[in-house]
Formats: sequence, structure tokens, C-alpha cells
Amino acid sequence: VIPTLNEADNIDPLLARLCELGLPPESFEIIFVDDSSSDGTRAKVRDWEKRANVRLIERPDKPDLARSVLAGAAAAHGKVIVVMDADLSHPPERLPALIAPVLDGSCDIAIGSRYVPGGGTEGEPLPRRWLSRLANGLARPLCDVNDATSGFFAFRRELAATIAEPAHGHEILLELLMAGQGKLRVVEVPVCFHNRTHDASKLSFRPPWTYLQRLMTLAGGTVSVGTAGRFAAVGLFGLAIDALLFQFLMSRGFGLALAHITSFFAAAVINYSLNSRRSFQNLAGDLRRDQLGRFLTVGIFALLLRGGVLALLIDAWHMPSFLAIFPAIAATAAINYFGAAFYVFPVTVNPPSPDVRWRVASVGIVAFAVLLRLIYLGTAELIPDEAYYWNYAQHMDLSFYDHPPMVAWLIWLGTAIFGNSEFGVRIGSFCCGLITMAYLYALACNLYDKSTAMRAVLLLAVLPFYFATGALMTADAPLVAAWAATLYYMERALLADRNWAWLGMGIAFGLGILSKYTLGLLGPAALLFVILDPASRRWLRRPHAYLAAALALLLFSPVIIWNFQHDWAS
Repeated sequence: VIPTLNEADNIDPLLARLCELGLPPESFEIIFVDDSSSDGTRAKVRDWEKRANVRLIERPDKPDLARSVLAGAAAAHGKVIVVMDADLSHPPERLPALIAPVLDGSCDIAIGSRYVPGGGTEGEPLPRRWLSRLANGLARPLCDVNDATSGFFAFRRELAATIAEPAHGHEILLELLMAGQGKLRVVEVPVCFHNRTHDASKLSFRPPWTYLQRLMTLAGGTVSVGTAGRFAAVGLFGLAIDALLFQFLMSRGFGLALAHITSFFAAAVINYSLNSRRSFQNLAGDLRRDQLGRFLTVGIFALLLRGGVLALLIDAWHMPSFLAIFPAIAATAAINYFGAAFYVFPVTVNPPSPDVRWRVASVGIVAFAVLLRLIYLGTAELIPDEAYYWNYAQHMDLSFYDHPPMVAWLIWLGTAIFGNSEFGVRIGSFCCGLITMAYLYALACNLYDKSTAMRAVLLLAVLPFYFATGALMTADAPLVAAWAATLYYMERALLADRNWAWLGMGIAFGLGILSKYTLGLLGPAALLFVILDPASRRWLRRPHAYLAAALALLLFSPVIIWNFQHDWAS
């Protein structure tokens, strides 16, 4: 199935290369689905109808790639559907490799992928390449493939019937993957895409926006231009109430916290009432208790963010409160909108699976937790422990009496870049929190699967202790990051049998005991595992583990040197 829109110059070379593949002519058909071409594309295809098993379907409707592909699939006779572009960007020579795993029954969908080893792109302009990477990055949390926006793929014909009726836009593969709700067997075949040689690209600003809107809908959000416009109109009314009430309370001598909390909830209640009847009126129906509970939950999230923004603007940037309230309101509008779209009034027709909902919730809450940490880094005063470690950083040394030096080194680096401020002291803990999330995600993916990994990071983001280690600059911040990294490399070395992982384990373990001595507990734990596990016992006869231990000891040597110089005070 080949959708076309003004591709006259590409028809002859494409069909010539397809016919040269050596496939039995009776084993396949080529269906062109044309969307109102005006350059002679249809005439070119009709000429080929007389010479090969080629058919033309003419769509008089508005051009839409997804609906063109579905129209072609509905008219096809074969058991396997291949979708490819007409612009020669997809190499026909890779067609046999693409269809083989679907024909032999080993998978349901085979994707010609640019983003697996052996794949790539040639001659593609840099902006398009970045746009493609961004689009695939946004889709990665929802579907477990590297190239969800590929236009070159094969699938079993009956799967076309699973795609939801509203499907539209350029990314038919994404529709197909999401319709399978994680139950499909998918393989990615490396393919090198080539930039088109004839005519101009059909890419415009609208398809990326359409893609983004459709992606959020498939993820379960009631996101559209209509709902966003109505939400904005209601929001402007709420903004006026919020700002006026805030100014009134401040003028009457109320404290900043009480004034902004009171004005926020007054505006939020009005916004909820109007949004449930206007912005999301097709989904809300009568006001329900569970919707109200969800609304209050989103409100608490928004209020937490708003308080941090106000504190940052007023205390750190010295902005007048009557001006600071407007950026604070704007910053929380996105939380309210997406919270309403995905949580308060989610999609009820063709909703995503529970697994997809968990993934979306994980991404949203983790992103919010990271943003919340970043905003509050410089607004809250240092706790006594942080001030104590900041004092370490004023007297830099190889180590210190009651802690190894990593916490002091990180504070010294942060304050050297951002100055002696709360933000400068804590930026190291923020980076350690991100490192912890990355290694925990990778470890859980290796041990279990992507969904489990996302939920693990969700727990890491919301549990109080781990939220604090990513926000407060104590020795626990680098300790937890090093602990997660060490566990990841241990799994890679002992279970996945990767020799290179011993290098990572030595570095992570060394940095960990430079952070806090308790990471040393992983040493005897790892040794006990190696002794008890028959498959891992072979490492006792190889040099890798001993070299990793030597590397960790080398990294820990500043503590040994300092203690040697100070009568082993620690």
C-alpha cells in the first residue's frame, strides 16, 4: 500500500525497483491510494496497471495518510500489508527482509527502523532529523519500539480492523501499535532511509501538531484545539478572580501564603465548575464525587508548584508580589489543564489499557516531581546537615572526620558555579537524583520490563526519603546515586555476563564509598552472591572482579591518605 500526493516523478523508478526484486508476480499486489494529486500521478499509475499487478484507489476526501493506508488495506487481497512511501526514501530492496518475519509467523508487525543498529538516514535535513527524533522520543513511553514514526512497515492484514475509527494524521504505525495495547509481537528491521530526490517534502507545521495531539489522545487525554480553547477562555476568567482576590487579601494585610492559597482555591472551584460544563462537557456529565476528588488532587499538585514559583520570584528574584502572581498563575495553568485532560476528565471512548495509563501517570508525576525539586532548590533555607556540609566545602580536603569527601566536593562545585546560595549548595543533589532515576530505570528494564521500570521510577520520585535525597544536599544524595549505579553494573556483570560492566562497577562502587561508608555493605553482599550462585562463581577465577575492586580502592584512596595523615581519626 503506497499513499501518494503529487508523486508523478517517483512512480516509474519506484515500480521499476519493486519489480526487480525477483518476487513471484502473483505473490503480491501494489495498491496506490491517491489523495487528490494534480500533477499526473494517477495517470502514471494507470499506465502501470496494464503492465503489472498494480491498482489505483482514488480518494476525493481531504488528504490524510492514515485513512489512505486503511483504505488500501481494506481493498487488499494479501494476508500481509506493507506500507511504504512513494518518494523513494524507503529502499524497496529491504522489502524481503521486512516481510519475512511476518510471513513466517514470528511477529505481527515488522518495522523498517532507522534507530536500531544497522539503520540510519542519509541526506535528511537536520531540522527534520531532530523533529523525527523528538517525535519518537515522545512516543517511547507508550510503545516499546525505537522508530514508532516509521512509514515503512509490514503487518498482518486483520490488524487494520483494530485501529480506532478517529485515526488520522501521518503516523499510522503509532495507531497500529497503540491499538494492540502491548499484545503485539513487534520486530524492528534495520533500514537506511534516504531523503527524497524529486519534488518537495509534504511536511508542514500542521502534521507535527496533529501528531502531538493524536499522541496525547491515544495516551488517554482529552486534548484538542477545542478543549484547549475553551479551557483558556475559562482560565482567563479564573485568572481575573485569582489575581483580584490575591491583591485584595494582600492589601488587607494577609500573609503571602494565606493570600495565594485562598485566591487559588476560589478560582479553582469556579474553573472546575465551568470546565466540567464547557471545556469537557461531553465527558463530565453530572458532577461526581470521584471527579471532585481527582480535581482536588490536581489542585494540590498545582498549589505546590505555584507556591514554589511565588517564593522563587519574590524571595530569590525580588519581584513585587502583585507582579509575581501572574507568572505563578501561568505556571500552574498547564498543570491544571493536563491534569483535567488526563486525570479528571480522561478519554472514555476507546480508552488506553491500564498499562498505558500507568505509564502516562509515571511520566507525568516523575516530571512534576523533578520540576518541583528544581523550583524549591533555591527557595527553602538549608537544614542543619546541609549547612554543616557546606562548612566542609569551605575547608576542602581529601576527606573529613565523620564523612568521606564526596558531599563536600559536590557542594564546592555547585557553589563555585552558582555562588554561595541554597541553589548552589543543592544543585549536586538534584543531579544525583536524576542519575539515580536513570540507573534505576535501566536496572528494572533489565530485570523485568519497561512498565515495571517506569513504576519503579515513579516510586522513587514520590517516596519521601528518595524525594529528599534528590532535593537536599546530604551524603545520602550521592550515596543513593552510586548505589543504583553499582547495582546496575552488578546485574550487567553477574547476570548478563558483560565484561565491560566490571569497569562501571569499580567506578560506581568507588564513588559510592567516597560518598558514604555504608555502600561498603554491597561488597560482602556481592561476594556472597558470587560464592552461592554457580553461574557467577567462575568470576572468582577471572581478573575482572579483582581489577574492579582495585579501581574502587584507588578511587577511595583520598580517604585512606587523609586518615593516615590524621591518626585514623575516622
